[in-house]
Amino acid sequence: SAPGIDILVNQNSKILKHLQIGNSINMKYYPSDYWGESVTMRTEIRYIKTDLDRRMKGHCLVGLSAYEIGKNN
Repeated sequence: SAPGIDILVNQNSKILKHLQIGNSINMKYYPSDYWGESVTMRTEIRYIKTDLDRRMKGHCLVGLSAYEIGKNN
């Protein structure tokens, strides 16, 4: 299975209009260390959760799965 990550997005963010479950986009990922090179990966939007607990009120949780370009897409 593809590596998955979640991102927290403000419910008022304009980006949410462009995100649809099942769509894929190319995204550039950067390593946590300063010297590493970035990598572009095909990224699928797996889910958009809006029913979050009080600590995250006003936000959505967007689940992403990333694939190497040319594999699994």
